[in-house]
Amino acid sequence: MARGAGEAAPSRDARDPGTRPAAVKLRTTMSRSLPRKPRVCFAVLAVLAVLAAGCGPLAARWPFAALPPVLGRPSEDAPPAERLEQAGPWRVRVLRDAWGVPHLFGERAADVAFGLGLAHAEDDPVGVQRALLAGRGALHRALGPEARRADWLIHWLGVPEDARRLFQGAGDPELRGYLDAYAAGVEHHLARNPRERIGGARFGGADVAGAAELRLRLFFLAGPLRELARRFPESDRQAREAGGSFRDAVEVLGRLGFGAFPRGEVLALSGSRTEDGAPRLWMRTLPPPGEATRWYEAHLESRDGLAVAGMLLPGLPVPISGVTPTLAFALTANRPPLVDVLRLDVRPDDLEGYRLDGHRRRLRRRAVPLPRRLLGLLPRPGRAVVEESELGPVLRLGREVLAVRFPGRGRARSVAGWLALARARDLDALGDALDPLTLPLFHLVAVDREGGLLYRYNAALPRRDAGAPVGRGGTIRPAGGPAAAWRGIHPRSVLPSLRDPASGFVQSANSSPFTATVGAGALRPGRLDAERGVDAEVTNRSLRLLEEVGSGRRLREADLEALFADVAYSGLSPLVERLEELLALPPPEDPRLARARRLLLTWDLRLDPESRAAALAVATLCGDECPEGLRGAGGSPFERLEAASDWLEATFGRLDPPWSEVLRLRHGEVDRPVAGGPDVLADAAPVRAADGRLVVPPGGPYVLRVRFGPDGVAVRSLAPPGSSVRASSPHAGDQLELLLRGETRPLWLRPETIRNHLDAPRRP
Repeated sequence: MARGAGEAAPSRDARDPGTRPAAVKLRTTMSRSLPRKPRVCFAVLAVLAVLAAGCGPLAARWPFAALPPVLGRPSEDAPPAERLEQAGPWRVRVLRDAWGVPHLFGERAADVAFGLGLAHAEDDPVGVQRALLAGRGALHRALGPEARRADWLIHWLGVPEDARRLFQGAGDPELRGYLDAYAAGVEHHLARNPRERIGGARFGGADVAGAAELRLRLFFLAGPLRELARRFPESDRQAREAGGSFRDAVEVLGRLGFGAFPRGEVLALSGSRTEDGAPRLWMRTLPPPGEATRWYEAHLESRDGLAVAGMLLPGLPVPISGVTPTLAFALTANRPPLVDVLRLDVRPDDLEGYRLDGHRRRLRRRAVPLPRRLLGLLPRPGRAVVEESELGPVLRLGREVLAVRFPGRGRARSVAGWLALARARDLDALGDALDPLTLPLFHLVAVDREGGLLYRYNAALPRRDAGAPVGRGGTIRPAGGPAAAWRGIHPRSVLPSLRDPASGFVQSANSSPFTATVGAGALRPGRLDAERGVDAEVTNRSLRLLEEVGSGRRLREADLEALFADVAYSGLSPLVERLEELLALPPPEDPRLARARRLLLTWDLRLDPESRAAALAVATLCGDECPEGLRGAGGSPFERLEAASDWLEATFGRLDPPWSEVLRLRHGEVDRPVAGGPDVLADAAPVRAADGRLVVPPGGPYVLRVRFGPDGVAVRSLAPPGSSVRASSPHAGDQLELLLRGETRPLWLRPETIRNHLDAPRRP
């Protein structure tokens, strides 16, 4: 176990000069070119040492210092569609269907975890290794020296330390075995394909636990951290020791997609609400935008009770939403106020302590390993410092000394929470599995095969003193008094929850729990909900679901197809409220702005491909419900209108380009219009490309459609671009066309059916 979690010497293949990364070859060339006389050698080494000490910042800017490792050519031989894999104690049968989706069958849950790690590494070796290196706080191995600042932030969060602590304790050997098995599957693939190994790293179960915990913590911490980075652009003293500023560290993790807010919508219907009487769950969710986030689909089944198929992310060893033989469940992200940013009382002459409630407390310091490179090439040991208070880890930003308090410190058990959800076989067990101590956020929506419905709002809401304000974003408060007093978290029993409402449906779209359904039995907000910080925001997607499903009519399959392709904004949506505010103002005197205002008057609140006013409306009116890079500029409504007009005229040469020219899907050579937009049910979270157009990230939405009928469960899904990221794989982009046509594909779950649809033999 210790060897799996640590580092081992490079293999024979890795030491072969023919397979070495470019930087290693350059080091070898330098060493061979040095003079042989000892005095000259010592003189050269002394000069190099002086340069490394004095020119570190210059070395970090060398072009080759930031290059990722050179990966060898991927294996040309695709794995067989059906095979038995075995390594150590793990034995799994792997079936790959016609879409390349891995179906993994084993005796124990650990066996299928081994198979999942193997299959995921076969399909996305870089993404999986990046995630595991991030969980270890060693992203610099994959991204180069500029990622050391992100590694410092990961250690500041305590993720690697908490993950290692999980493997040092005496409890839960089953969880540790599951995590080790996934890592062993990744290692099994890399041992066969040593050229794909990044930075010589060897992986163990602690890295898997760290990767899962890092994603989870940044779901609710990324927003406050980004706000602090905006307010304090100066370098944090501790982060500078890691080669950059605090803002740099936040930006690196954000670029990779760690901490980006995942958007999605899910609708569960009892048989009373469907035309054929069959219960259903429909889900559509976007991956967090970033370089290391794309949905992956897998099916796991073991004889000891694990049977689940659904979506996961690189480094996550179990589906986090999906279908089991008896129920379907989905999670959407919520925004509970789990973070307090507290100003410590630090005196100028006391750099090692702070005062809290009238008493001096000592800051704890721990060194974290952050290796450096001599001139960006030769590795050398390095360390940075993380400071911690009783209230949480400490940031020194400008003149402020801040403690960031959040739940979950000291634990890294998120995989245990995902596994508990995947193992549940009825709604009661599913609800009990959603433990805020393990998974501190999320809305849960589920339906079982009899048509029972469940909605649960989950959050590790701190029990603050009465009158203590609820923090949002990067709000800073003094550390003393009620703001700093936490007495655990509120019990699960007081959180909003709903079973079998009379309306026959429950839904969630990153919205308030009080929009989960309508009619008798619907959740109603109360004073205590507001005091605890339960989400009150309402998204357009939830409003549209309530408008279309709340009427009570029975829904056909075609109705659901049209609903999840909907591109309309509700008249009650925040975006339309901003439109009404703008149109209520007197017309501007500027002729160009007056023309833009007249164009907005023609908008029908839809993002149809041919709409001439949609681009101007979105660019002017988008707020927090839109991706960060797409939100309208600050200032007055007409200032936002002017900024949107400038963008459209600079990019398209006109104010009214069709929406199909503005929103594009790009993947490789594919550059085509795609339906949807921000915060409509056909949701998209585009970013502005270099040419000014709005581009949907290549990951694409994960779509799941489950029907429980008399003959069992039928599942259709979509995980674009495809099951593999390898350019040589036939599954690298084979689901993009389905996405563009608004179609799905079958997800087979029975072994005999899967064998009838095995992947065709592939040639190199």
